[in-house]
Amino acid sequence: MTSSDCTVSQWLAQLGLASRGEAKTWVMDGRVKIGGQPTLDPSARITPGKTTITLDGKRLPNAAPPRVYWMLHKPARVSSTGGTDDVASIYDLPRIKKLPFRVWAWPQLDFQAEGLVILTNDSVFLERSSERGFRPQRQYQVLLSRRLTPEEIEHVTGGVKMRDGPAQLQKLHYAQKANLGASTGAWYVIHSDDARRKFLTRLFAAFEVKIVKQVLLGIGALRLPANLKSGQYRQMDAKEIRQLRRLGEERPGTNARKREPSRKTRSRES
Repeated sequence: MTSSDCTVSQWLAQLGLASRGEAKTWVMDGRVKIGGQPTLDPSARITPGKTTITLDGKRLPNAAPPRVYWMLHKPARVSSTGGTDDVASIYDLPRIKKLPFRVWAWPQLDFQAEGLVILTNDSVFLERSSERGFRPQRQYQVLLSRRLTPEEIEHVTGGVKMRDGPAQLQKLHYAQKANLGASTGAWYVIHSDDARRKFLTRLFAAFEVKIVKQVLLGIGALRLPANLKSGQYRQMDAKEIRQLRRLGEERPGTNARKREPSRKTRSRES
C-alpha cells in the first residue's frame, strides 16, 4: 500500500463522476470492476495510475481531473441541483455544461434565494461539508414584507421552536426600508449558521412575515464579490480557495453553538 492508495469509491469521486455516496452505490450495484474482477466493496483499496478500473465496462482515466473552484452568483428561481423542462438549473450555464467532468454546488441554496455558491469537484471538501455539525456562519441580506417589532427581534435572536428543532439568528441588523408598492418592506442583514432547507422562510413565517428577497452574501471569510452580477461566475483566486479549504478543515461542530431556547422562546410549528 502506498500513500496514494485510496478506496475505489473515493477514486470515482475524485474523477468527478459522482459524489462519494453515489459512488458507493454504483460499486454495490456491481457496476465497477477492479483489475477485471467485479467488486461489491466500496472500501476496496486501489492505486490510481496502476490499478485498472472500469465502470459499466468502460475503462476509467488513470489520473483525476484538475480541481476547479468557481464562485457563482446564483440567480433567484434557478435550481442549485438538476433542472427540469420547466425549471432552469445552474448546470445549464454554458461553461458548466461543457465540462468533461462533474462539479457540485455548495451550498445548495433554496430555489427562490440568490447569492454565493461555490462550484467545485474537490471531493475532500465536499465530503466534509456534508458532515453533521459542519456549520460555518452565513451572512444574508434579506428583504422582509414588513419591519419586525422589538418583541419579534427578541424572539428570533433568542430562539424559536420549529418542527425540526429550535432555531435562532446569531445577529440581526435593520438596514433600511424598502418600497413594495402598496406596503413598505424592510432590509435586514442576518448572520446564522443554520443550513436547514428553507430555514429563514419558515422562521419568519412564524410571525406572518414573508421573505421578498434573500441574498447569501458570505460564508465564513468568503464574500460574494460586489462586481459579480446575478448569473455570472468566475474562478476563485488563491486566497479564496484557502478560505474555502479552511472551512473544510474545521472540526465539525466547532462553529455550532448549542441551541437552548431562551425562556421567551416562541413555540410555533413551522
